[in-house]
Amino acid sequence: MWNKHGGINQQWDIVYVDEQKPEPKKGQMWPQWGFIVERPFYIVSELKKNRHFTQLNGEGFSIIKTPNANISQKFYFDQKTRTLRMVRDRRYSLVAKSNN
Repeated sequence: MWNKHGGINQQWDIVYVDEQKPEPKKGQMWPQWGFIVERPFYIVSELKKNRHFTQLNGEGFSIIKTPNANISQKFYFDQKTRTLRMVRDRRYSLVAKSNN
């Protein structure tokens, strides 16, 4: 038990069994997260030339690079883990480190 601090880990929703909606299937919108399940997308910055978030070769690291429509610039929402995963290597999902 922890003292009340209002953190996300202390926030809950009550969902009655007869009102529980099924999880969306591939290609359907997940309204809570705002992503279409397993539909590839690009992460585009507002920098000059609309640079894209890009996975580095053979690594789980990414950089911002000019658009090239390569598979290294495609990501998707994985509803099972509720993470953004890389199409090129589905073992990796995006994580922000050092308050980035």
